[in-house]
Amino acid sequence: MGLSYTEELVSEYFRHLTDNGRRPIYMVSDHVHFQTVEAKKGVRGWKDIDILAVGKDEICIIQTKSFAIFKKTKKESLDSIKDYFEEAEKFVAKQYDIKDKKIRKIFIADLGLSEDFSKDLEAWGIESKKLSDVFIEFLNNLHSLYPDTAHLGKEENNVTRILMFLSYSFKNKLESCGLLKTEKKVKNIA
Repeated sequence: MGLSYTEELVSEYFRHLTDNGRRPIYMVSDHVHFQTVEAKKGVRGWKDIDILAVGKDEICIIQTKSFAIFKKTKKESLDSIKDYFEEAEKFVAKQYDIKDKKIRKIFIADLGLSEDFSKDLEAWGIESKKLSDVFIEFLNNLHSLYPDTAHLGKEENNVTRILMFLSYSFKNKLESCGLLKTEKKVKNIA
């Protein structure tokens, strides 16, 4: 199964986060499958971690959605997110060496991520981000990593290649509306 647009954008964002030596901070995997057991019925099933970013000091479990409320009600969506991260965290704790690593749970949605929704998630230790914020930071990271047009067309992924082309084609417009920062250092959400 292919990645959704939210997964693909966020996955590429995490792949392009680098340390001061321009080395990647995370090893990123998409659709990491794990088995679950439904407590009430004892039925086994499969789920997947949309994006798993493993770094030296932390592991990020990332779930992305096009719309934050994906069940019939807000409460059902929040409960589903909470359950998902609990199960994913148990899986990660079993499968990976986490003794000295922090586990971060991150929920990223394109639409419908209200302040109330984010506060409810935060109460369970789940960070929430708007996809538009990730997108803007990704553009700025790319310009930091590739400060000139000599790299255009040589990026390893179509998403990155297209973003680089568009951002350099419309650089002045992006800068004038404040989306593209001209400073070298860009603050990352990760």
